[in-house]
Amino acid sequence: MMKPFEIEPKEIRAEDTYFRALYCKAEPNAELEEYHQKALEIFGVQDVNVYMPHLSLYYGNIPQFTKDEMIASLALPNSMKFLVDRIYLYRTEGEAQDWLRVGEYPLIK
Repeated sequence: MMKPFEIEPKEIRAEDTYFRALYCKAEPNAELEEYHQKALEIFGVQDVNVYMPHLSLYYGNIPQFTKDEMIASLALPNSMKFLVDRIYLYRTEGEAQDWLRVGEYPLIK
């Protein structure tokens, strides 16, 4: 059983990749890591990447100066945290606008 847990956004970053053009890195925590491992097992996925929890803010191929302007216009409040009390499962084949929500799963306290 999965219980609700908190995520603490830490910093806004940009990369030169379509799916991580602009994102907010989250502070890793024990619950998040445990649930990540469970998801890998359930879906039979061998994760070869370093796990980096994050919230995607923008997908796309845009120039670095545009990303820099976007980052400069955003600010995270100090000590911001939010509660994750449900999981949404998406089929992410094709373009982002074609992604399909498969289900919504509330986490039980």
